[in-house]
Amino acid sequence: MNIRQTTLMGVVVVTLVGISGCANRWERPVQADGTYCYVFGKQKKSACTPHAVPSMESDQAAKRFTADPAALTVYVVRHRANDGINLVPITVDTLAPVVSVPETFIRLRLKPGTHELTSSWQGKTVTQTIQGQAGEVKFLQLAGAVWSWGADYAWVPGNDEQARGLTLKSRLIANVMAL
Repeated sequence: MNIRQTTLMGVVVVTLVGISGCANRWERPVQADGTYCYVFGKQKKSACTPHAVPSMESDQAAKRFTADPAALTVYVVRHRANDGINLVPITVDTLAPVVSVPETFIRLRLKPGTHELTSSWQGKTVTQTIQGQAGEVKFLQLAGAVWSWGADYAWVPGNDEQARGLTLKSRLIANVMAL
């Protein structure tokens, strides 16, 4: 190998080592009070759940996507690149809202039938109806678009494979049982 090839190889190795840290997702620890915080950017801005979250064991169990033969299981995932650090409440039917932060998900075990999911942000409300039978597993994304002039949230039903992948990269913040 000549000097040029050696230099090029060195640059390639240093670059690959440098970007490999970006590819590894580090786990954000649960706070001492049981809440979970999403931390963003160099200024370390954070958004924390106002409630304690389930254990890591529950998180791992939920990520097996096991159907409950007596319930409709719905995964609500919030994981988008330009989501911001807003606390966004999610309500199912008449249940108490669960406040979500970016890169999190909620597992709902619901009675078979039709349910309405609602999210409100700065006076805007978005609603999505979901219907299913016992033993079904469904996915729904709450997609945020945050820009310097404002934020907008919308329900994105459909692409289960993409939503499942995003769920695997997210943290369980609530396990809701409404049977």
